[in-house]
Amino acid sequence: MIAYYAHRAAEYERIYASPRWQEDLERIRGRIRAVFAGRRVFEVACGTGYWTRYAAERAGSVHATDVNDDTLALARTKTYGASVTVERRDAYAPATGRARFDAGLAALRLSHVDLGRNRERRAPASRTDEAGNRYEMRRLDRLIGPYATGLTYEELRCFWTLEYAVA
Repeated sequence: MIAYYAHRAAEYERIYASPRWQEDLERIRGRIRAVFAGRRVFEVACGTGYWTRYAAERAGSVHATDVNDDTLALARTKTYGASVTVERRDAYAPATGRARFDAGLAALRLSHVDLGRNRERRAPASRTDEAGNRYEMRRLDRLIGPYATGLTYEELRCFWTLEYAVA
């Protein structure tokens, strides 16, 4: 996965140009601007900084992390509305030191979690397509509920959003 994104880094943001996605993307951009207003944000898997810039429009600060040097190089070239620091960091590495953040961002992250690191017991596939992709019906309260309060899930046309506070 790391090598894949290294090779795609320069073209990665083209995926956001899909006409079919525009309504959902604008809704997500608006939510990110609103949710992170005035916050100290820790961003996991920032990639090229596409979503970082929307959080930084109103955030107090953003600390954007990613494991990939190639995508981080692109994230560092962007101009942001708030103070943004960028760090090479594995999303699975444990936190060190005192917490300095009061919000977290992981935009489109779940679609990139590899099965080898997924601690959840795998439910039987409800559907597998011709390419071998598995589709599972899951209840969000089972995955996140024990760790969250104020859980809000919104299903959009092509995407979904999940907001919560840490319990």
